Amino acid sequence: MGFVAAGLGVTLLPALAADSVRADIVLVTVHADDVPRRTVHAATPRGLALSLAAAAFVTQLRVTAGGLARPVMRTRRSRPS
Repeated sequence: MGFVAAGLGVTLLPALAADSVRADIVLVTVHADDVPRRTVHAATPRGLALSLAAAAFVTQLRVTAGGLARPVMRTRRSRPS
């Protein structure tokens, strides 16, 4: 973000990180109808059976992910100095 704040660049930022952006940075929606998708995986050890807790966790991840709507990044104005 330092390069962006200094006027030396632009960066793409996932919506999850939008709340932690510095006050001197403005977020601009690239295209409201074309928000990039992100694939997330749960990593598990190959060849080993998951414990009951791990299997339940992966199941809950799938249920939760299935209920999420695609986020739309909104434009955020920088705070006045």
